[in-house]
Amino acid sequence: MANIPLVNGKPFAWAASVVPPSNNRYYLMGGTSSTDLFSSTTRSNNETFVYDVDSDQWAPAAPMQTARSAHTASWVPANNLGACVAGGLAAQSGGGFVFHSSAECYMPGLGWRYIGNMKIPRIGAGSATGQDGKWYVFGGLTATVESTLAAVLQTEVYDPIRNTWTLLPPEFKLGGLDVFSARAFPSGCMVGNTLYVTG
Repeated sequence: MANIPLVNGKPFAWAASVVPPSNNRYYLMGGTSSTDLFSSTTRSNNETFVYDVDSDQWAPAAPMQTARSAHTASWVPANNLGACVAGGLAAQSGGGFVFHSSAECYMPGLGWRYIGNMKIPRIGAGSATGQDGKWYVFGGLTATVESTLAAVLQTEVYDPIRNTWTLLPPEFKLGGLDVFSARAFPSGCMVGNTLYVTG
């Protein structure tokens, strides 16, 4: 492993990152400097940084339109969307937290733009882009009416051509069956036409 310089000289926690297919850059987006996600003093940021492998340097890029931490990210090549983020957490100025359902994508050279909202606001979700060009988001946590945390069972998929999110049928839920547990902060990847989820 190479020693990469600090991002902007400060630590990051609860950020999300993606690597484009060219494998020559590394995008780091959002997060917070605090490891305590639900602290009353924790503030999410909307910063974006890009690490260039050839120059071994970080550079700031256009900030996200929404500050978020504990969000998920994936590279979505269809429609040239680029680095996409969805969900995440942000503190409200009057106290409490917002669980985001919003999603946005960084198009290199054009900056950030919102895409459609997910059906379920969530933090700590995993995501992967399929060979079909669609973006799959799974697992994570959401806030209940009683302001407690609940695991998200549903998997949803973003169609970049139609700019729509769709909940997959019940048989694709991460929960309800012994072999498919609900998961917070999972990882996953697409292998062929199969989505593998771990953690």
